[in-house]
Amino acid sequence: MFKQTETCQPGRLAFIAFRKEYDLTAGTARKDEELNMAKKKRTIYVTGPNRQDLSAVCCCLALADLERQINDRMHRDDDCGYDYQAVYPLKADDRILKLLSLCGAEAPRLMTDARTQTIDVDYSEGISVNEDISLLSAWKLMRKECRSTLAVTREDGTLEGVITTGDIARSYMEVFDNQILGQAGTPFKNIVQTLDGSLLTGDPDGRLTRGTTIVGAGNIDTIRQKIQPGDALLLGNRYETQLCAIEQQAAVMIVCAGTEVSRTILKIASEKGCVVITTPYDTYTAARMINQSIPVSQFMTRQPIHFQEDDYIDDIRPVMMNTRIRDFPILSADGLFIGMISRRHLIDMTRKQFILVGHNDEASSIPGIKEAEVVGIVDNHPLKTVETMRPVPVKTYPAASCAVIISRLFEENQIGLDEKNAGLLYAALLSDTDGLASPNTSREDRELASSLAWICGESAAGIENIMGMAGREDQGDE
Repeated sequence: MFKQTETCQPGRLAFIAFRKEYDLTAGTARKDEELNMAKKKRTIYVTGPNRQDLSAVCCCLALADLERQINDRMHRDDDCGYDYQAVYPLKADDRILKLLSLCGAEAPRLMTDARTQTIDVDYSEGISVNEDISLLSAWKLMRKECRSTLAVTREDGTLEGVITTGDIARSYMEVFDNQILGQAGTPFKNIVQTLDGSLLTGDPDGRLTRGTTIVGAGNIDTIRQKIQPGDALLLGNRYETQLCAIEQQAAVMIVCAGTEVSRTILKIASEKGCVVITTPYDTYTAARMINQSIPVSQFMTRQPIHFQEDDYIDDIRPVMMNTRIRDFPILSADGLFIGMISRRHLIDMTRKQFILVGHNDEASSIPGIKEAEVVGIVDNHPLKTVETMRPVPVKTYPAASCAVIISRLFEENQIGLDEKNAGLLYAALLSDTDGLASPNTSREDRELASSLAWICGESAAGIENIMGMAGREDQGDE
């Protein structure tokens, strides 16, 4: 039997090194991959040839389950390692689905192209805000998270727009309209938060919906002429000015320099529906800062260029390279925002990783395999031509079926075969040997079939029945 080494790299094949006559070099994992692995659990796909092959489907499922168990055993105390998934380039036919149902296994996920997709890239995790958040709050969040772009999402997580540091800079440097707070529908709570103030009267969830923002400077007659219903007024401790603002139906009165507001003014303001806010800042500072309370919805980019999680990098790269945009939102299949991708993510992009089962050449493999990374091969066929980025473990053995090889892997890794995996391997072995009637069926094949059938129990007869119905139609291991 083959021997597993205890020094195999995390997430690699369980058979990185075999007995001396089959020994392979095991140093295939790069340090940067290990760092990425610690950050985000990557997936290694186990796939068969690009044809309807019952044996290959069953072997892919069994090998993926074996690798998951080995990975879990090696990383039981952490969340590192790899996730192994069985995939197949063709949709399983009815006979395969019936067999998998009998074995208690789900069909492998359909994957028709091995090229790298957006979801495969180590993109930036999603940080989103709602449209009412103030420009100042958005800026602080960007600085804290070292981001230059934030997604603006609705309550259900769907994308509404993006706000960038450039948008915030332009809002501060280019906007001189004193009606902007009303036009933006600025929430009163934003003003309170931006000015480090306190709300003395009024609803914090209310909004400034019209009017201008003015400073209450000058005599009473001048101020009375300036104030219009719905305005926002910044003023000091002058009682008559405060009373004038209320009488002129100002929407909000911002009292600066930490001035205490009298109970009489607060009572009248409450009766007239005038919001009263106090701030410790002086009038000049408050006037400079108040525009930072504007909600990001006023300056965000609506309907930005975005990508889906299943978009291929080859397709989105030209758009990213020819557009003067730094970050692009990524949406899930449900249309929810999940992260940001930028050009820098494509510099050291990781490709999809595959273990090939039942074949070892590009022509027979999943389309696009040349653009992916092959990290292992399990095959009972003669070696052909498949290019790899670096040395990879290859498990090959002169057997009638890959089921023999995978059964050995279970044994040498001291992992028992359960009824499901035994059924899958039993079906694969029967398929490749024409029900053990093929001339190349060995004594080892028959002994293995007997052991697998015993583990399967009552389901063995059902598996044999399905394989018998197929007759010699299965051409999976020509």
